[in-house]
Amino acid sequence: MVDLAERGIVMVPAARPDCRLTTGADLARALGWPLLVLCSRGIEAPTVRGRLTLPDDVSLTAADLISTGWLHGPRTWRVMQHRAVLQRAGIDTNRKRNLALCAARMLGKRWVLFVDDDVTGLALGTVETALSHLAAAGPPCRGVAAPPLSRQLRRASRAA
Repeated sequence: MVDLAERGIVMVPAARPDCRLTTGADLARALGWPLLVLCSRGIEAPTVRGRLTLPDDVSLTAADLISTGWLHGPRTWRVMQHRAVLQRAGIDTNRKRNLALCAARMLGKRWVLFVDDDVTGLALGTVETALSHLAAAGPPCRGVAAPPLSRQLRRASRAA
């Protein structure tokens, strides 16, 4: 089994007022990793901090993603009426994930576990198995981080 102690962070991109934070919080507690909740749209950081009770040894950072204008790429879509553009225009999950990757890098963490705010029933054993597979394989290229753990977990859940 992989040594997981203080090796990563758990990140929840929260956007729903009725978001489920318990899965991410439970995994952060079990792994001993800090919990980062990036909030927007339907939920705010003070609400998250009020709803979650974590042990003293689990750090919680909840922050509001107030403005996303500066997080957009340098070019706009060429076809603004394209179905994919219309579907994704108001979604900021990708920006939150990029911020979590930056935070992990600045903190010297090896792993980032992305747990969407609608995920339930993700067992610690599944996460530990995925981490073991990723650790055994090593990074895909020298100097490049391993693929996000969420992708590995999706593969594992499809196979189950």
